[in-house]
Amino acid sequence: MRTPLTLCALLLCATAQAQTHSAANPVVVELFTSEGCSSCPPADALLAALATQPGNIALSEHVTYWDQFGWTDPYASPSFTDRQEAYKFPLGLSNAFTPQMVIQGQKSVTGSDYRNVLEAVENAPAVAPVTITLGTGLITLPDEVPEGATVWLMYLQRTGQTQVTRGENADRTLNHSNIVRRVVAYPDPSSTVLPIQPFAEDGLAVLVQKGEGGPLLAAGLAWR
Repeated sequence: MRTPLTLCALLLCATAQAQTHSAANPVVVELFTSEGCSSCPPADALLAALATQPGNIALSEHVTYWDQFGWTDPYASPSFTDRQEAYKFPLGLSNAFTPQMVIQGQKSVTGSDYRNVLEAVENAPAVAPVTITLGTGLITLPDEVPEGATVWLMYLQRTGQTQVTRGENADRTLNHSNIVRRVVAYPDPSSTVLPIQPFAEDGLAVLVQKGEGGPLLAAGLAWR
């Protein structure tokens, strides 16, 4: 396991490369993680660091299948387990695993493999921007959203901390960033403008995806 200092050095090296990314050229990094997984905390820390870089939309999605091994993750949801499962066939994977990072819906990387994650983020294919205007409560999708696309609204909690008492991470304090708390899907939207219903979470990410587990086509992020 690399030390935090090494992680910081790697991220500093990647910062100059990351300047090509922006809200107009976003890169979506989805981390499938669990508080019951002892190899996940380094990936959680990497996701938090990626979230600070311009243009990155870093999402922490907690899966449920580790809950049977002694610790029930308070952030886990079957919705995120299902989303990870939907990626298996398109990405050519035989099994789901944690920590897994999926970049732009197109590339799977072990979430604690810092160098490969940063390389995947740097070389991520471009996706279109989604405009989220919380003041007017509107989401504006790109005009070229194809038929059959799915729009995902992911409601985010900015940070979270848990004192784990059982399982592989017993007696550890775990920190999380950009935690997806719930997901709403709009299959095959009939309009490029969608209303945002009032929500209590800290922020909202919007992903436009080919099908349910295909490549991402557009993305956006807004915080209160």
